[in-house]
Amino acid sequence: MPARPANPYADARASVNPYPFSVPAARALLAAHGWRVVPNGVSTCARPGPGAGKCGAGVKAGQPLEFTLMYPAGQPYTDGSMADLQSAAKQAGIGISLNQVTSATIAATILSCSPGSAACNWQIGNYGTAWIFAPDHYPSGEEIFQTGALGNVNNYSDPAVDRLILATTRTPASGAQAALNAYADQVRLQLPDFWQPSPGTLVTIQSNLHGFVPNAYGFINPEEWYFTKAAR
Repeated sequence: MPARPANPYADARASVNPYPFSVPAARALLAAHGWRVVPNGVSTCARPGPGAGKCGAGVKAGQPLEFTLMYPAGQPYTDGSMADLQSAAKQAGIGISLNQVTSATIAATILSCSPGSAACNWQIGNYGTAWIFAPDHYPSGEEIFQTGALGNVNNYSDPAVDRLILATTRTPASGAQAALNAYADQVRLQLPDFWQPSPGTLVTIQSNLHGFVPNAYGFINPEEWYFTKAAR
């Protein structure tokens, strides 16, 4: 749930980062979960398998901690942010190979897929654009984080989160915000998606044009614009 701009849906926790950036903390977290950490290199799994203190289900002994990240080419701010992410990850012993592709390739690749199928072979993808809840704009989660949702392209699934999402759509108005808070607070700790800041933009308009409201998505609504005779 975005904390800014101010909105009626975000609770006080929305503005608190549960995972402050820290390379040392990342190294310690990996080591505590069974990885042999190699700073400025590629870490490998030392304790395979599920359970506390191990690398995780499906991870084999000696498996390297490395990924391929595809992102849209042609956007300098994205190039810079991806290179920065790659550098920070390397300090923690995580290898990230960057793969520049077209936006059309990303849209065709990052789609809902059956686990284990060839369509699910991609590892990390950056759309290069902002997410928007549409068409209803109510940020209740069933469009992106509910099990089997069309926008749930990484097959994230948590029965507890599904129940919380259902509560946000069925709770009477008097309890809707409490249900939304419970859902948002749970999802923000699990990080099913890795959210990144949108780049800053500069919008210039004539001073006698009114009804124009800039936004992060580049949407325009000329039917709401009007001019006055003199600039003011």
